[in-house]
Amino acid sequence: ALAAILQTSKKPILLTLRSLAQGGQFSGTEEEREHLVNKLLELQPAYIDLENDMRPDFIKQACQNYPRSRVILSYHNFHETPKELEDIYTQMSRFPVYGYKIAVHNHSTIDALRL
Repeated sequence: ALAAILQTSKKPILLTLRSLAQGGQFSGTEEEREHLVNKLLELQPAYIDLENDMRPDFIKQACQNYPRSRVILSYHNFHETPKELEDIYTQMSRFPVYGYKIAVHNHSTIDALRL
């Protein structure tokens, strides 16, 4: 059904399989998640959102093996705006992906300015 939706959609679609730790609902093992993400990538979605805490080799292989899908690498922190934002971005930017997403919880305008 998902393949049919991707093929008939007039708009680009973004797919993700977010773990519980990253605010999603997937509760399986990381190995199971990687397997399922590969299945999603085989459908060649316009975009796929991968968490930056996935295995670096998996992220690299996803980018190399599925060049038609634009990878968005994401970081989530639903508790705070980490002090090491620049370090997080530097770590993420070592992957040549389409885009980077940092989603954090701001407690003040200072947090928002830092972001």
